[in-house]
Amino acid sequence: MREIKNKETEETSHFEAYLELYVHAKGYIPIQEDPFEKNYNGIAVHVRDGVFLPYTKHADDIHDNIRMGCAISRKKERSGTLGLFFEHVQYGMCGIASAHVLLCDKELEQCTMQMGKYVPQDQKEVYQLRFPDMIGQLVEVIYKKGNTSLPGIEIGVIAIEKRKPENGRFPDPKRGKQLDINYSSGKADKPRANNLKCVKFGSATNYTFGIIERLTLPNVARTLAWTLKSGLIELTLYNQLRIDPTETTEPFADFGDSGAPVFVIDGDGQPVCVGIVAGGISDSRTVMVTPITVILEELGISKFKTFKPNLEKLQQDMHAIKHQLSELHAIKHQLSELAQHLLSPSSANP
Repeated sequence: MREIKNKETEETSHFEAYLELYVHAKGYIPIQEDPFEKNYNGIAVHVRDGVFLPYTKHADDIHDNIRMGCAISRKKERSGTLGLFFEHVQYGMCGIASAHVLLCDKELEQCTMQMGKYVPQDQKEVYQLRFPDMIGQLVEVIYKKGNTSLPGIEIGVIAIEKRKPENGRFPDPKRGKQLDINYSSGKADKPRANNLKCVKFGSATNYTFGIIERLTLPNVARTLAWTLKSGLIELTLYNQLRIDPTETTEPFADFGDSGAPVFVIDGDGQPVCVGIVAGGISDSRTVMVTPITVILEELGISKFKTFKPNLEKLQQDMHAIKHQLSELHAIKHQLSELAQHLLSPSSANP
């Protein structure tokens, strides 16, 4: 309903019922669709620009069903980003994250000394966002330096026990661009020289864009921090992908983004994962990303979790939509009767 005023007195003369229809682009009619009528059952139509956007939760909110890109933690020292999901032959639904996010200093030291696979001995719970909101258990850590011909890797495998993911979507960003990326295919591959533009979602910087540099040149990423009583920890990763941001003012990744999945968009417009964020270079905007091929090989899989439509949920949604349509039809009938009553002479002159 809208208020109609007398042009001379500026007082309300009557009310008018109308239908407000929102479209992606006002003035354009999609192919194979008919234009809107000027009125339906005598009720005027007003067309406006606009689309419906669901208000989902951010990366640092508690999610009823976790998503890639959510902020996670285990020990109090660090937090990072929940990466990709996959089906493990022993543990079922699992997620991956950067090992240095999930381990304390002492565990990191043991992991670097062992070089290979490492399993923490106590307090394996992983949280989203933090204690006590547990999502699963850290069941395995894989750390290998690699060499001049093989990429290094440092990831943690989380067996998901609670709030399991239902789709391949990401949290709602707090900053930057709102994208509609749905990684439901599980496709992963090495980057190609003709497709080096990439996008990632991390819990700290959300969606950012970059370009893969020096694809064929070897490199080594080392940390020089973490001093313990028992000595120094040094994480070494050979042959990581090097990514620079395309935005002049925004970084591609920052602290808290470790573990974030990085994608290129294929010829069909679908995201293909090429790696996960490992870290960055100090005093530089360059980000180092672990190639996805070495992760697939270590996990013994060919692709990540494929999310298919939930048919039962779709049927429930259809029933709900039909119910809402019947209610809207009843409301439309009531509005039509109300409009006729308001516009009738007897209503205007009591």
